[in-house]
Amino acid sequence: MHTRLLTLSLVVGLAVSACDGSTPTQPTSSSIVLQKATVSVAGTVVNGTTVSRDHETGASTRFEAHLVDLAGRPALGHTARIDYMRPNGHGSMMNGGRMTLYDDGTHGDRMANDGIYCFEDFGGEYGCHGANAPMGRHDYDFFGMDHSNGETNHMLVTVTVG
Repeated sequence: MHTRLLTLSLVVGLAVSACDGSTPTQPTSSSIVLQKATVSVAGTVVNGTTVSRDHETGASTRFEAHLVDLAGRPALGHTARIDYMRPNGHGSMMNGGRMTLYDDGTHGDRMANDGIYCFEDFGGEYGCHGANAPMGRHDYDFFGMDHSNGETNHMLVTVTVG
């Protein structure tokens, strides 16, 4: 009974938070939930902000997703991904792709198996921190996948390089 009440509370909480724009979609058939999504540049969270390209040498963009199960516990052994779109530097056309986040203690992940999935981009392939980062809007659509390929809710994080 307590588990059902907790699950119902979590689903209602997702529906309420979807109204404020922070969680634009609901889970499809997933047994896990994307609880939080952040983009950090040089250690500072930059969700929804405008950043410059003049970060110091060694700076990086860090992507982080928190996945939890329906009881609110860290979701271990699943998959977290980001579909991204970046300006191509030639006007308004965009280029993009998909990247994987890791919960394995590598790739910028600070602790393995804690339900926090990360990727740290030092080279500027996906991020918005480098001197060559394309100017304009960078969209990062975070989501998770459970073991049966059910998708979690999505969270869109936008950062503008200007």
